[in-house]
Amino acid sequence: MMKYFVPLFSLCLTLLLFTSCETDPCDSLDCGTNGACVEGVCACDTFYEGENCELERREKYIGTWTGDFVCGNGPSATGIIFEITPGVEVSTIRIQSSQIYSNVQFLGTLLISGFGEEGVEIERFQVGINGYSGFMESIGENSIRMTIIAEQTGDACVFSLAR
Repeated sequence: MMKYFVPLFSLCLTLLLFTSCETDPCDSLDCGTNGACVEGVCACDTFYEGENCELERREKYIGTWTGDFVCGNGPSATGIIFEITPGVEVSTIRIQSSQIYSNVQFLGTLLISGFGEEGVEIERFQVGINGYSGFMESIGENSIRMTIIAEQTGDACVFSLAR
């Protein structure tokens, strides 16, 4: 019986040593409160990104933007300034320009497809009797394109904005 005990004990000890040496790739990774570690990589919650899920996806839209716009067959202008600020929810932004739309502040909600593509849906807003809505997308790090559509006419104004 003793002749089986020593090899069996050695085998158990070897297995214990080798299995206890494996390290969890998530042990040294902190994904914060906005993500979870999966096989050594942070899987971020829907409206967050970054190596450690530390960035809100809406941050790329926040700031002062200047540019021009063209409306279908109608007016155009240059030097239009928009202020985009965070909304109450992590998925929203507030958009405002004192130069157009009677300085009305309107809201945008981030949309993220299953393929990781994103944009901002501009929620319906009212200026006088006219209703508007639209879409915004990031075009690289320092530019965005925003399209506002007038409900009554269907005319679209396209804004090309840069930081």
